[in-house]
Amino acid sequence: MRAVAYPVCWTILVNGVDDLFIDVNYFVRGLFKEDRRRITVEDLKAEEPKKLAMMVPAWQEDGVIQQMLELNLEQLDYPHEDYDIFVGTYLNDPATQARVDNVARRFRNVHKVVVPHDGPTSKADCLNWVYQHIRMLEDDRGYRFDILLMHDAEDIIHPLALRLYNYLIPDFDFVQTPVFPLEMPWNAFVAATYKDEFTEHHLKDMLVREQIGGLVPSAGVGSGFDRDAFEDIALAHSQEAFNIHSLTEDYEVGMKFRLADKKVYFACRAVERLKEVERGIFRKRKVHVVVPEYIATREYFPDELQFAIKQRSRWILGIALQTWEQLGWQGSLPVLYCLWRDRKALITNFMAIFGYMVALYCIGRLGWGWASGRPWTFDNLFPPGSVLWWLVMGNTLVLAWRAVMKYVTVDAIYGPMHGLLSIPRFFVSNVINFFATAKAVRQYVRHKITGEPLKWLKTTHVFPDSSVLREYKRRLGDLLRDREGLTEDELNEALDLHTKTGLRLGQVVTLTGLLSTRAVADAVGEQFALPVIDPDPFGIPLTLLQRLPEADAALMRVLPLGWDGDEVVRIAVSEPPEPAVVNRLEDLLKAKVHLCFAERELLDKARDRAYRRLVMEEAGEPRASRLGERLVTGGYLTQERLEQAVQEQSATSERLGELLVRRGWVPEEVVSEALADRTRLPFRALKASEADPVAIRKIGYGLLNLYGLVPMRAAESEGFVPLACASMPHEEVRMLIAARLGKPLDVFLAPSLDVRLGLAVASKVAWPGGMKEGVGGMDGAELKVIDEDPGWRGDLTELRDAALDAGKSPIDYLLAAGRIESQLGARLRARSLGVALARPSQIDPEGAYDWLPPGWAVRDDIQLVDLSQGQLVVAAPRPTARLAREIASLFPDAAVAWRVAPYTRAVEVTTDEPDIQTGENLPAPGAL
Repeated sequence: MRAVAYPVCWTILVNGVDDLFIDVNYFVRGLFKEDRRRITVEDLKAEEPKKLAMMVPAWQEDGVIQQMLELNLEQLDYPHEDYDIFVGTYLNDPATQARVDNVARRFRNVHKVVVPHDGPTSKADCLNWVYQHIRMLEDDRGYRFDILLMHDAEDIIHPLALRLYNYLIPDFDFVQTPVFPLEMPWNAFVAATYKDEFTEHHLKDMLVREQIGGLVPSAGVGSGFDRDAFEDIALAHSQEAFNIHSLTEDYEVGMKFRLADKKVYFACRAVERLKEVERGIFRKRKVHVVVPEYIATREYFPDELQFAIKQRSRWILGIALQTWEQLGWQGSLPVLYCLWRDRKALITNFMAIFGYMVALYCIGRLGWGWASGRPWTFDNLFPPGSVLWWLVMGNTLVLAWRAVMKYVTVDAIYGPMHGLLSIPRFFVSNVINFFATAKAVRQYVRHKITGEPLKWLKTTHVFPDSSVLREYKRRLGDLLRDREGLTEDELNEALDLHTKTGLRLGQVVTLTGLLSTRAVADAVGEQFALPVIDPDPFGIPLTLLQRLPEADAALMRVLPLGWDGDEVVRIAVSEPPEPAVVNRLEDLLKAKVHLCFAERELLDKARDRAYRRLVMEEAGEPRASRLGERLVTGGYLTQERLEQAVQEQSATSERLGELLVRRGWVPEEVVSEALADRTRLPFRALKASEADPVAIRKIGYGLLNLYGLVPMRAAESEGFVPLACASMPHEEVRMLIAARLGKPLDVFLAPSLDVRLGLAVASKVAWPGGMKEGVGGMDGAELKVIDEDPGWRGDLTELRDAALDAGKSPIDYLLAAGRIESQLGARLRARSLGVALARPSQIDPEGAYDWLPPGWAVRDDIQLVDLSQGQLVVAAPRPTARLAREIASLFPDAAVAWRVAPYTRAVEVTTDEPDIQTGENLPAPGAL
């Protein structure tokens, strides 16, 4: 056993001293300092974007490649037009090809490359064919890519990674970023060994290698190359930059860059991020803290012993054996030192197991001695003062130091629990490395004896689900902080409100006035990697609306915008759709789709208006030119100012003319003239004092409130009454008001706020004591018609108070109490509003609801009575001013007249007030 212990102890000591040399350089050179790693988003974005090409080899990756492409296309913070992704597939792998095609149909910067022979060959062979395809695309487009990148089919790329390569290249010819495994359960010991090794290598070892001028190998992922430098390497190797006979072509290409005296850099850089963490032992609370976030590639690694051994055997076979055979020992002293560190695994991985054999021997002897009564001590194997004893003492300190360094590096990324667990995981990692080394040596010997070529030992990959990805996706808060300059305090406050209210973060920052709606929309569009647009419902071809039924568009929350060429349709979305939704859209539209982002409220409003055009134009109504179009064409308004007004309009719900006049962007007379040409009605603002209380009493409050009208004072000499309207009045409404006033009308459009304010002020003058029992507005109007009904027997004051307590209008209260029938309620409502009843024969039950957005008609029981000559007649059991404004906004080019119809559904009783139950002082059923 001493014969075994001597080489084991010497190996551990030499290996420990070797690692200590790295550790000393790490601390002496100050590589542990966070300020050396920190980089700001502002610095990254200040660099003009270069053209990037990403190479992704894929053999039998149909299980992960589509998710990988979609996720990274969504979250990469880099202009889509400035980077392209080339995925290498094989002729005999149609499943992977189909997955790539699904993404390439939707994203112009994704390209499928098919290797012209069956696979698998080698990863290097696939990459070489991808590189040739890149060169051909450059010839077609007439420009060269500035940077080439390498990634795998399962990688989660950091959102800022492309900006980091863009920032560092061409100052450096080859840039490698760290690779960190994704989080897994604490007891996934096999997968967790990759955390221990990658964190120590990429947070410490590689930094030292780069500083001393040693070898910084490519990790195969997260590698960026300056195009000119890569071209030099390719030319030096017959346009095959990657060695097709190598199992670790990534390691070898890094070696080629160093031997060619290219500038190499290991980019271990981090940005500051606001993160929610739990604090407290007994009383947990969530707080937001600023932490460093490394710009690194994330991915899953095998958690089954056999697959981990298979993967690591390929690494050892390629790095320690193949590269030794093909490149030998060459380069500067630091490079030779790094080669030694990479190849010593052939010895250390075996010696670690022999070390465990010595430890097990000692444990066995101790146990046997205790059981047999013949005590045994370590002194028997390691005599005090002997060389072996001193080796054991020194190695104990070496291993303790190694455990400390392992803890420090693992804790920096995964926290203290994984830092502590990395110590027992030493054993698991050593066992895996022993079997992997034995497998690699066995394969290499068989290859040398038989001449059988070494093949691409592909690892089966798994892509994380949405719960895991959420942690690594680009968060909106980060984007708002980076793009719009929100401070940490402002973002903290917004996040707290977001948690308390349940509102979306974007809604919180706009409602609190921190940012504009457009700024948030731009940030969300960047988060989803989609261009941001303001959908124009009036510019959408009707053929697209006819192909995509409104019910489907509403269900999928999308809106077709127009054609991009002959075979592609632009689609507005408020969030990235699932692949099944995209496939459904392509089936319905019979075309490929390209996605754009629109803010949700804008998208819903545009979709509602767009499909209303079908209702109007299929009925033979020509499309009227829009006010904005007329003002831009006439030179009164720029397109940029119009877009700004439309954006503000979405937040204020004003009409465009009102907003332009209020902001002073267009003179009132210009808006009036433009509207007069389009609607045949002038436009002007008004003052509340101009409203005529006498005319209001003659017309009735209900009619004026429903349609948004107010009569104005007229001079005695004038033979007409000026009538201000918030929207175009129906001819029927004009005739009714003219008949009640006994004079013709001079109708004009006015700001809706001015109209409502004028009506409110003048109503108080017209009915100083309220319309009935001191109540004004629509409640007063309803009480008035109830009191005037010859069948009324109850106490009006009791009804008023009961309705007020129940939060209902008087008529709704009577209906809910079951004291009046639906037909009678409709007649009372019609009289209070001053409108007609809808006859059953006027309503087509077949098409009663399909003229409005899905759910609208059913929600308020709205039914279409007539549609002709740009005028609508609609009916509802409870027409209100709000409902009338909503319908008018859907049909901006149509005048609307209202009818009252009985409820088609049972009236829901929503109160249990005593008055409803007893009916005291209320009319009995049928009494009215």
